[in-house]
Amino acid sequence: MRHLAARLYDSDALDKTAISVNEAIDSFVEFDQDGYSPDKVRFFGQVADAWGPMRRSPVELAEWYLAAPRDWYEPDSEIVGFLADITAAGTRWGTVTNGPATQFEKARLMGLDTGAKCVLVSDVFGAAKPDPSIFLEALRELGGPVSGEVLFVGDNPEADIGGAQGVGMATAWIRRGREWPASLSPPDFTLDSVLETRRLLTV
Repeated sequence: MRHLAARLYDSDALDKTAISVNEAIDSFVEFDQDGYSPDKVRFFGQVADAWGPMRRSPVELAEWYLAAPRDWYEPDSEIVGFLADITAAGTRWGTVTNGPATQFEKARLMGLDTGAKCVLVSDVFGAAKPDPSIFLEALRELGGPVSGEVLFVGDNPEADIGGAQGVGMATAWIRRGREWPASLSPPDFTLDSVLETRRLLTV
Protein backbone atom coordinates (compact mmCIF):
# COMPACT_ATOMS: atom_id res chain seq x y z
CA MET A 1 0.00 0.00 0.00
CA ARG A 2 2.83 2.43 0.72
CA HIS A 3 4.21 1.83 -2.77
CA LEU A 4 0.77 2.52 -4.29
CA ALA A 5 0.36 5.70 -2.21
CA ALA A 6 3.75 7.00 -3.38
CA ARG A 7 2.84 6.28 -7.00
CA LEU A 8 -0.49 8.09 -6.62
CA TYR A 9 1.16 11.07 -4.95
CA ASP A 10 3.65 11.40 -7.82
CA SER A 11 0.98 11.16 -10.50
CA ASP A 12 -2.09 12.88 -9.04
CA ALA A 13 -1.23 15.31 -6.24
CA LEU A 14 -1.26 18.72 -7.92
CA ASP A 15 0.25 20.75 -5.09
CA LYS A 16 3.25 18.91 -3.67
CA THR A 17 3.75 21.72 -1.12
CA ALA A 18 0.36 21.03 0.50
CA ILE A 19 1.58 17.78 2.10
CA SER A 20 4.90 15.96 2.06
CA VAL A 21 5.17 12.57 0.41
CA ASN A 22 5.74 10.82 3.75
CA GLU A 23 2.72 12.52 5.33
CA ALA A 24 0.66 11.66 2.25
CA ILE A 25 1.65 8.00 2.41
CA ASP A 26 0.94 7.80 6.15
CA SER A 27 -2.55 9.29 5.70
CA PHE A 28 -3.28 6.96 2.78
CA VAL A 29 -2.39 3.90 4.89
CA GLU A 30 -4.46 5.21 7.81
CA PHE A 31 -7.55 5.77 5.65
CA ASP A 32 -7.12 2.34 4.04
CA GLN A 33 -7.67 0.65 7.43
CA ASP A 34 -5.53 -2.37 6.51
CA GLY A 35 -7.65 -2.90 3.41
CA TYR A 36 -10.96 -2.71 5.29
CA SER A 37 -12.17 0.53 3.74
CA PRO A 38 -14.95 -0.89 1.51
CA ASP A 39 -16.25 2.38 0.00
CA LYS A 40 -13.40 3.35 -2.31
CA VAL A 41 -15.07 6.58 -3.48
CA ARG A 42 -15.26 7.72 0.15
CA PHE A 43 -11.71 6.50 0.71
CA PHE A 44 -10.30 8.54 -2.17
CA GLY A 45 -12.40 11.49 -1.06
CA GLN A 46 -10.57 11.32 2.28
CA VAL A 47 -7.26 11.13 0.44
CA ALA A 48 -8.13 14.20 -1.66
CA ASP A 49 -9.19 16.14 1.45
CA ALA A 50 -5.85 15.36 3.11
CA TRP A 51 -3.62 15.79 0.07
CA GLY A 52 -5.21 18.78 -1.61
CA PRO A 53 -6.34 19.04 -5.25
CA MET A 54 -5.79 15.97 -7.42
CA ARG A 55 -5.86 15.29 -11.17
CA ARG A 56 -8.63 12.71 -10.92
CA SER A 57 -11.87 12.78 -8.95
CA PRO A 58 -12.58 10.27 -6.13
CA VAL A 59 -14.93 8.40 -8.50
CA GLU A 60 -12.24 8.17 -11.19
CA LEU A 61 -9.64 7.07 -8.66
CA ALA A 62 -11.96 4.39 -7.25
CA GLU A 63 -12.56 3.04 -10.76
CA TRP A 64 -8.81 3.07 -11.43
CA TYR A 65 -8.05 1.28 -8.16
CA LEU A 66 -10.61 -1.48 -8.73
CA ALA A 67 -9.49 -2.10 -12.31
CA ALA A 68 -5.73 -1.70 -11.97
CA PRO A 69 -3.40 -4.74 -12.00
CA ARG A 70 -2.13 -5.38 -8.48
CA ASP A 71 1.48 -4.88 -9.55
CA TRP A 72 2.32 -2.91 -6.39
CA TYR A 73 2.15 -6.13 -4.39
CA GLU A 74 5.30 -8.19 -3.95
CA PRO A 75 5.82 -11.50 -2.13
CA ASP A 76 7.41 -11.53 1.31
CA SER A 77 10.08 -14.23 1.05
CA GLU A 78 9.81 -15.15 4.74
CA ILE A 79 6.03 -15.61 4.61
CA VAL A 80 6.23 -17.53 1.32
CA GLY A 81 8.88 -19.76 2.89
CA PHE A 82 6.75 -20.31 5.98
CA LEU A 83 3.76 -21.31 3.86
CA ALA A 84 5.93 -23.68 1.83
CA ASP A 85 7.14 -25.28 5.07
CA ILE A 86 3.68 -25.90 6.50
CA THR A 87 2.42 -27.15 3.14
CA ALA A 88 5.31 -29.62 2.97
CA ALA A 89 4.47 -30.73 6.52
CA GLY A 90 0.92 -31.57 5.43
CA THR A 91 -0.86 -28.63 7.04
CA ARG A 92 -3.99 -27.63 5.14
CA TRP A 93 -4.43 -23.89 4.90
CA GLY A 94 -6.26 -21.28 2.88
CA THR A 95 -7.00 -17.59 2.48
CA VAL A 96 -10.27 -15.78 3.24
CA THR A 97 -10.35 -12.12 2.28
CA ASN A 98 -12.87 -9.33 1.87
CA GLY A 99 -12.79 -7.32 -1.34
CA PRO A 100 -13.27 -7.45 -5.11
CA ALA A 101 -12.22 -10.19 -7.52
CA THR A 102 -8.86 -8.47 -7.96
CA GLN A 103 -7.93 -10.01 -4.60
CA PHE A 104 -7.19 -13.22 -6.52
CA GLU A 105 -4.46 -11.37 -8.42
CA LYS A 106 -3.16 -9.91 -5.17
CA ALA A 107 -2.94 -13.40 -3.65
CA ARG A 108 -1.07 -14.66 -6.71
CA LEU A 109 1.41 -11.79 -6.74
CA MET A 110 2.11 -12.20 -3.04
CA GLY A 111 2.47 -15.96 -3.25
CA LEU A 112 -0.54 -16.56 -1.02
CA ASP A 113 -2.22 -19.04 -3.35
CA THR A 114 0.56 -21.59 -3.86
CA GLY A 115 -0.31 -24.58 -1.72
CA ALA A 116 -3.59 -23.09 -0.52
CA LYS A 117 -6.58 -25.42 -0.33
CA CYS A 118 -8.92 -22.46 -0.75
CA VAL A 119 -8.80 -18.80 -1.71
CA LEU A 120 -12.14 -17.18 -0.91
CA VAL A 121 -12.87 -13.58 -1.93
CA SER A 122 -15.99 -12.00 -0.48
CA ASP A 123 -17.31 -10.19 -3.58
CA VAL A 124 -17.07 -13.41 -5.58
CA PHE A 125 -18.35 -15.70 -2.85
CA GLY A 126 -21.27 -13.43 -2.03
CA ALA A 127 -20.67 -12.82 1.68
CA ALA A 128 -17.98 -10.98 3.58
CA LYS A 129 -16.25 -11.60 6.90
CA PRO A 130 -17.55 -11.71 9.63
CA ASP A 131 -20.51 -13.50 8.00
CA PRO A 132 -20.33 -17.14 9.16
CA SER A 133 -21.00 -18.56 5.69
CA ILE A 134 -17.60 -17.62 4.26
CA PHE A 135 -15.82 -19.23 7.21
CA LEU A 136 -17.95 -22.37 6.88
CA GLU A 137 -17.12 -22.55 3.16
CA ALA A 138 -13.44 -22.35 4.03
CA LEU A 139 -13.87 -25.31 6.39
CA ARG A 140 -15.62 -27.24 3.63
CA GLU A 141 -12.86 -26.52 1.11
CA LEU A 142 -10.22 -27.48 3.66
CA GLY A 143 -11.77 -30.93 3.75
CA GLY A 144 -14.27 -30.54 6.56
CA PRO A 145 -12.14 -30.34 9.71
CA VAL A 146 -13.81 -29.69 13.07
CA SER A 147 -13.82 -25.90 13.45
CA GLY A 148 -12.15 -26.05 16.86
CA GLU A 149 -9.14 -27.72 15.26
CA VAL A 150 -8.61 -24.82 12.85
CA LEU A 151 -6.57 -21.71 13.67
CA PHE A 152 -7.70 -18.53 11.93
CA VAL A 153 -5.03 -15.83 11.69
CA GLY A 154 -6.08 -12.26 10.92
CA ASP A 155 -5.54 -8.61 11.76
CA ASN A 156 -9.09 -7.26 11.94
CA PRO A 157 -10.68 -7.73 15.37
CA GLU A 158 -14.29 -7.89 14.17
CA ALA A 159 -14.11 -9.25 10.61
CA ASP A 160 -11.35 -11.80 11.19
CA ILE A 161 -11.28 -12.72 14.85
CA GLY A 162 -14.94 -12.15 15.67
CA GLY A 163 -16.06 -13.95 12.53
CA ALA A 164 -13.82 -16.96 13.18
CA GLN A 165 -14.89 -17.11 16.82
CA GLY A 166 -18.49 -17.16 15.65
CA VAL A 167 -18.01 -20.56 13.99
CA GLY A 168 -15.85 -21.99 16.76
CA MET A 169 -12.36 -21.59 15.28
CA ALA A 170 -9.29 -20.88 17.39
CA THR A 171 -7.95 -17.41 16.63
CA ALA A 172 -4.63 -15.56 16.41
CA TRP A 173 -4.67 -11.77 16.05
CA ILE A 174 -1.87 -9.85 14.32
CA ARG A 175 -1.90 -6.70 16.40
CA ARG A 176 0.32 -4.36 14.29
CA GLY A 177 1.11 -2.24 17.34
CA ARG A 178 -2.54 -1.85 18.36
CA GLU A 179 -4.40 -2.65 21.56
CA TRP A 180 -7.21 -5.19 21.51
CA PRO A 181 -10.67 -3.51 21.73
CA ALA A 182 -11.91 -3.98 25.30
CA SER A 183 -15.50 -4.48 24.09
CA LEU A 184 -14.66 -7.62 22.08
CA SER A 185 -13.97 -11.19 23.14
CA PRO A 186 -10.17 -11.62 23.06
CA PRO A 187 -8.38 -13.94 20.63
CA ASP A 188 -6.69 -17.14 21.75
CA PHE A 189 -3.30 -15.75 20.71
CA THR A 190 -1.89 -12.29 20.02
CA LEU A 191 1.03 -12.08 17.60
CA ASP A 192 3.24 -9.38 16.14
CA SER A 193 3.73 -11.18 12.83
CA VAL A 194 2.20 -13.94 10.77
CA LEU A 195 5.58 -15.68 11.08
CA GLU A 196 4.96 -16.16 14.80
CA THR A 197 2.24 -18.61 13.81
CA ARG A 198 5.07 -21.09 13.29
CA ARG A 199 5.43 -21.58 17.05
CA LEU A 200 1.74 -22.44 17.30
CA LEU A 201 2.00 -25.23 14.75
CA THR A 202 3.87 -28.50 14.74
CA VAL A 203 6.21 -27.91 11.81
